[in-house]
Amino acid sequence: MTLTAAPWALDGARTPASVARLGARAAVKQSGIINPGDMKVLPLSTPGDGVRISSGGAVLENRYELDVNQAYVVEAISEEILDADANFSGITGQGTTKSHLICVTVGDPNYSMSGHPWLNTGNAPADATEALDYQYVRAWVIKNVPSTTVRVEDLTSPPTFPCYALARIDVPNGSGSITSGMIVDLREVVNARSKTYQNNVGVSTPDTLSVGTAFVYETWPDNSEFSVYVPKWATKVYCTGYINGFTQGSDLDVDSPMRIEMRTSGGVFVAACQQSVYHTEAAYLPKGTDKVVLLSGPISGPLANRGTTCKFSTAASLSSTAQNNRLGTTTRTSTGITLRFVEEAV
Repeated sequence: MTLTAAPWALDGARTPASVARLGARAAVKQSGIINPGDMKVLPLSTPGDGVRISSGGAVLENRYELDVNQAYVVEAISEEILDADANFSGITGQGTTKSHLICVTVGDPNYSMSGHPWLNTGNAPADATEALDYQYVRAWVIKNVPSTTVRVEDLTSPPTFPCYALARIDVPNGSGSITSGMIVDLREVVNARSKTYQNNVGVSTPDTLSVGTAFVYETWPDNSEFSVYVPKWATKVYCTGYINGFTQGSDLDVDSPMRIEMRTSGGVFVAACQQSVYHTEAAYLPKGTDKVVLLSGPISGPLANRGTTCKFSTAASLSSTAQNNRLGTTTRTSTGITLRFVEEAV
């Protein structure tokens, strides 16, 4: 065993770059962006033959090595425009629909330059002075990839150099410019934070579902509501829930959309997950006390509500006010909501 002379970091010592890369790898175990809004691929301000990459940072695994145990930390200090210099030429105006990966890459002259798209023996830094200001980090386009590609690892021949796919652009036949609808965001936050809350309660007071206007939701059952602090870093919350053991008191039609809602501490509606629908028809004799609905879906957390306490609840409506009072809860009814706040790319 041979140990490097200096660790990362020690004043006055000369520490090899490989040790710094090892430290970056120890901190994160995959490639990705550092903060949710970093290095997002966007159309040009006026859509045209190119794209922009917003400022921010990312971590790239050292793909020069088969057994990855190092990583590079890269930064875009301002917006980057991709054009012909970044291999963007020939993207638009093609005769068939094509897909391409927008990537951030690293070129390290200390490794083999064979197969690297822009670093070679002809343009590598020639001496120590030139090496100080060389552009080792560049945006690059991998052209004509399968339309299902979401990572460089999906490619038949993945890159053998540090390379992270920020987005895929799916360019329709004959398109002369790149628009937001063509851009598929592939970024993931490294070491993304998450936090889970659960609330499960039994109904203490029976509650009959009755709405003043069709398709207008109300909190149902009433005591399903609870308050939760939304972390400042949370960009999305994945919701799952249920209403179990509610009743249908007659053999009549019922069409009731139900969902999980998010409101401010003052009760102002913010957002809701996708609805589920409890639907029965008279012909099937649906009367009973054993009804259950499962609810699920994501809610993207508005910036204004991050770092505040919000209320979450199950909610229901009816497709017609003629169906009022056909559904109800008893003291045997229970509700539950699980919230998983996550830090995802935005």
